[in-house]
Amino acid sequence: LFGRRRPAAEPEGGDRGCGAQKTEDLAFTREDVAARVRRAEDLVVFREAEEGKLRSSPPRTGCQDPRRSMSPEARVALAETQVVARLSPLQKGFQAWEEFVTFAFRKFGNPVRLWFVMDPDEHMKIGEMQFARACEEIGYRGGVTALWRYLDMDGSGHITLQEIDSASAVRLAKFKRFLNARFAGSVAQAMRALDLRTERVPKAHFIAGLRKLGYNESGKKLFDSLVRSAHTSFLLVESMSFLERWNPPPYLLSDADQVGLGIVKETLGDLYQNLLRAWLHLLDTDRTMRVSWEEWQQACRKISKKAPTVAGLPKTEGQMAAVWRALDADCSGWIALREFDLTSFEALATLKRWVDREHCGSVSKVMRMLEKQPNSTSFTEEDSKVTSRSMGQPIGISRSAFRSCLKHDVGMSREHSACLTDGLDIKDDRGVTDMDLKFLERWDLAWEEEALGASIAIDTA
Repeated sequence: LFGRRRPAAEPEGGDRGCGAQKTEDLAFTREDVAARVRRAEDLVVFREAEEGKLRSSPPRTGCQDPRRSMSPEARVALAETQVVARLSPLQKGFQAWEEFVTFAFRKFGNPVRLWFVMDPDEHMKIGEMQFARACEEIGYRGGVTALWRYLDMDGSGHITLQEIDSASAVRLAKFKRFLNARFAGSVAQAMRALDLRTERVPKAHFIAGLRKLGYNESGKKLFDSLVRSAHTSFLLVESMSFLERWNPPPYLLSDADQVGLGIVKETLGDLYQNLLRAWLHLLDTDRTMRVSWEEWQQACRKISKKAPTVAGLPKTEGQMAAVWRALDADCSGWIALREFDLTSFEALATLKRWVDREHCGSVSKVMRMLEKQPNSTSFTEEDSKVTSRSMGQPIGISRSAFRSCLKHDVGMSREHSACLTDGLDIKDDRGVTDMDLKFLERWDLAWEEEALGASIAIDTA
């Protein structure tokens, strides 16, 4: 603290006297000490201020939850912020898909042209390694791994044009259906009918010729999807030859059967008394909150066996495809609960949001809370279907207690409460367990909402 400065150089011509040397050293020392004392005083004042803050702040316990002191509005804002900060794999994949489609339009004009650059042999399907190499060759630098996982949701090991851009796949499938109906699927016959005897079809002739043949869809959009370059004003006939070999899913070639869908829903209501229960028990048996085309076919066969006397149920592949098309309006190859039954979706989504907001997304926390409430009567002991929790069984409460929670804690309407109380009692054991609700923790509702918003923006664009 009291160190000295280095002495100045001695003057030429002799030694300085001892008194002069001492006086000079003493002067430097006093200035140094004064400055250092001032700094020390400032440090003491700062430390006293910090100690005063610590004494005035309330003590914190080790398990204190800061959200308990927040207002309900602040807790909602905090929960929403935390959700935004953590993107799920589906959300990451969806964002990668949006970037990929944007890249396709920017560099190639549309996703179909990009597809045929990636699939030059026109097999109409691409494996993972081929997809990764193609992304590198075309200069795409996005999240290829997340994109692939999102596109290959069914884990088949390959993807199709439909999974990259279902709208383009639908457009091409409509033209293929037109060729099948009018020209036995032959592109050459269609060209002869258009009176086009050249291998290079001008855009204007192609659009006018289709209109003359009664093709009611947009000829311009179809031309842009079929031509392989954005800078070409004519279409090579060989560019359409893949349509003869392409075998899209049957629902892409079908019209929507709304009447058949009504019959299916009415039958499911009679069989399960509740469409949510039918969804969980028959359609979405793995609780992914998504049903594929393959799962739909299996469910239709089971419905026909359970209700053999009901007329109008879909039994053939074509009938199943037509009813599926009524559900899967965007031809994504999947349907969500929202598309199957809006009332069930709204009720279940309300419960999901409440669990996420008030109980950090934990179903077990919800059930333990309900189990401790005075009116949360659990399953009766004489019920042989349910054993005690001491044997490691799920946490269960009665239907009446669950209904009370939905009404008073969640703030749900009577219609939605009845929908969930009946629909979630899948085993028909007069109660609901944490295992019955566990799928809510895995349900990526945020991704569904984000994807829905994007599809609405595309439809209105």
